[in-house]
Amino acid sequence: MRIIKDWSEDEIKEFENYMSVYKSSHGDLSSMVVISSVVNITGSFPNLHDRYAVNDNNSKDNQFAQDIVDLVTGKAKFEDKKYYVKLMDEREGYLNIDTIHYDNCLGSTRHYSGIKTQFTMDEIKAIDERYVPFAVPVEEMGE
Repeated sequence: MRIIKDWSEDEIKEFENYMSVYKSSHGDLSSMVVISSVVNITGSFPNLHDRYAVNDNNSKDNQFAQDIVDLVTGKAKFEDKKYYVKLMDEREGYLNIDTIHYDNCLGSTRHYSGIKTQFTMDEIKAIDERYVPFAVPVEEMGE
């Protein structure tokens, strides 16, 4: 499965919202319907329309269309956002998991062999739903 990394959060939200609204009212949809909607209905999808409109060469236009085709057909997905779990307000106050012994402990955000420090939201929920409010996006930490 191809991982799409270069879409902004706003573009991803807009695309996912479009997909859920369209599917709930129309069922399955084709890639061409999505592309046509983005290209032709400017006010409804401003971020996606801008992404399409600002492309100044055909290779970027083709990549945008290919991304949509692959997302709709299940051949691609967006990169899962990563988080730290900040449980205490200090340098060593982050959730760490020892991947060898499967022990949870507190530590820094620094990655060591056998220690997991970054998690997807689904992983955080699987560990303990109560950790969700303590999730800090990795990119906010400048990493």
